[in-house]
Amino acid sequence: MPNNSGGSSCCCFASNTVTTSRTGKTYLDELKEGDEALSFDDNGNIFFSKVWCITHHVKDSKANYLQIDTETKRLVISHGHFVLVKNGKNTYYKKAQDIEKGDIVFVLVIEGDTKIRVEEPVMAVEEVEGEGIFNVFTKSGRIIANDIFLSAHMQRCIQILFIRS
Repeated sequence: MPNNSGGSSCCCFASNTVTTSRTGKTYLDELKEGDEALSFDDNGNIFFSKVWCITHHVKDSKANYLQIDTETKRLVISHGHFVLVKNGKNTYYKKAQDIEKGDIVFVLVIEGDTKIRVEEPVMAVEEVEGEGIFNVFTKSGRIIANDIFLSAHMQRCIQILFIRS
């Protein structure tokens, strides 16, 4: 079984990960290049961003992941993937492996046609085995998966980008 602890592998997300596309709730394995997934900018604006690349699409595999639970959301994610967190007035990305109980993350709440970014504390983080290995890159470099605000990148992928530049 692949071990993605510490970002040594680019496993990213398990098969039960959902994003919102133009057609509604969509599993990551259903997205294709050219589709649009819900994303966000530095000011908290929420919008659709085009999927320009699919880096992992492996259905019949298991991998080690972290399960992050907030008050209302659950996400299964690779250790080296970046999660948007808040500390006081500052927001920044933190590797999933560094997320702790009590950290504040941003979650999506949809009320009718209105999409709102809300802060929620992390209630638990635990190691789990997940089915499938999936990841997509959006043009914005960000994605909202299982209603949690994330970078579309992870540690290992960013290291590769810097080495190649």
